[in-house]
Amino acid sequence: MHSVTPNRQNEKPQNILEQLQVIPIQNEHVKKSVGDSGALRVEIEFKKKGLIPMALRLTGGAKVKVYHLDGYGRYLYERIDGKSYLLQIVYEFMENEKLTFFEAKGLLQEYVRILMEKGLVVLIKK
Repeated sequence: MHSVTPNRQNEKPQNILEQLQVIPIQNEHVKKSVGDSGALRVEIEFKKKGLIPMALRLTGGAKVKVYHLDGYGRYLYERIDGKSYLLQIVYEFMENEKLTFFEAKGLLQEYVRILMEKGLVVLIKK
């Protein structure tokens, strides 16, 4: 089974297993600490360009973004070790939580997408 749209204009579509042959890596510039509630506090410098970040810099507003990860969010973020393929993490999550392959894949891909959007994780292909 192939994805609906190719990744790049001249590349063929990837199948599901190929999509998961990537290694998520935590952003090395993230500061991490554990709060009183047990949630993992992750802090990253706000480096986006545009009018809002520029206004924040000029007015002395917040220069960092802070996220609190608990439960599955914390577990999965800490599981990203920079060595394991996303496919391995999907299988572990599937087994630990008694999910189907497609349930675990869907949840993890969406979570990793959000982490990437926030600048906390990048994906590499080896």
